[in-house]
Amino acid sequence: MKKNIVLVILFFNILFFTHNALWYNLKDNFSYIKELFLKTDIYKDYIKFTNFSAIWDKSIFLKTKIENKLQEKNLSCELNTASLFVNYFSSKKYSEDDLYQLINKNDSKIILKWDKYIWGDPNTEFVWDINWNQSKNIKYLNWYWVYAWPINSVINKIWINSKITKFDQNIIINSLANNKPVIFWYLSKNNSWIINDEKIVWYTTDWKIIDWYVWEHTALIVWVDLDENLNINKLYYFEWKNLKLQVSNFKDISYQASFFDMMIYEE
Repeated sequence: MKKNIVLVILFFNILFFTHNALWYNLKDNFSYIKELFLKTDIYKDYIKFTNFSAIWDKSIFLKTKIENKLQEKNLSCELNTASLFVNYFSSKKYSEDDLYQLINKNDSKIILKWDKYIWGDPNTEFVWDINWNQSKNIKYLNWYWVYAWPINSVINKIWINSKITKFDQNIIINSLANNKPVIFWYLSKNNSWIINDEKIVWYTTDWKIIDWYVWEHTALIVWVDLDENLNINKLYYFEWKNLKLQVSNFKDISYQASFFDMMIYEE
């Protein structure tokens, strides 16, 4: 009996020191840790019973609470997500309007010239006016757009370590494992719960081609569930129109994100 107790104590001591070694030395390399976890059943079980960087029962989530807020303006979902992201890291809190004052803007209207739509460049500026309404009917020239680069530029004026990358599950996992949220762009479902993938094209004044979709939005990733192989199974996020945490199958949200393939994360 005493021998069994000693073995149990020894086992948990090994787990404790192994956990500390993994956390302090490998916390930025989840891929390597994942490989270790998958090598033996001990590591597969170990992941269930420890709090390694908020990994619990095959889930990874932020340990710090996000104070979610609904978007304040008609066309401000990107700035809403950016403010959640910035306020997560910064002791000083920033509103959507604070960030809007820092972003490059082009509030000129779209024009039709030589049978082509001509407008601003969402790679460098917020195109259209944040206080206007966006039509859900693609026949009306009442759209807007802003890509990751102008949003990231604003974030870097406040929090200098943010980076732009493609939609990537390894970066999502690594970020959450290090207690950092992630912004991503995706094509949301319309009011009929259908993904409208009809593309609209316009040109910038220097004839750069811009692709756009009516139901473009951004959201903030705060939690993922992992499958048996420690790949993302479900993704949880905060969006602009609902205070409650949203959840999607990773396969579905990956398809919706593939139209833009953009994320912002803190390196």
